[in-house]
Amino acid sequence: MALTGIQLRCPFADCEVMTITALTDLSSGDMVLTNDVVGICVQDTDTGDEAQMVTYAPKVLLTCAAQATSGFEAGEKVYMSGGLVTETASGATLCGTCLEATSAGDTTVLCQFDGRLGIVA
Repeated sequence: MALTGIQLRCPFADCEVMTITALTDLSSGDMVLTNDVVGICVQDTDTGDEAQMVTYAPKVLLTCAAQATSGFEAGEKVYMSGGLVTETASGATLCGTCLEATSAGDTTVLCQFDGRLGIVA
């Protein structure tokens, strides 16, 4: 299986995956909330087809919302909102922790991803 958009920094075998029916077209690397679980799409998937979603990854590089004044700190909780990782908890879903500090303006963040947390702040 060729992984394109998802940016794993660990072996795929170390991840946990669930299968969903795609409600819209998905691209590899898209983050989607399904019921109470956040998943990262493994491969491009058409609406109505089955999609494999990574629900846990020890290390994955995720696209983050623009950090206006500061970056993430190592150990900080990360949340998913609108398909992006953010440090803002309000209205977002907890999905892991930051593994390395980032700077303002960085577009990606290295995380321990756990989409099974399903906690909406």
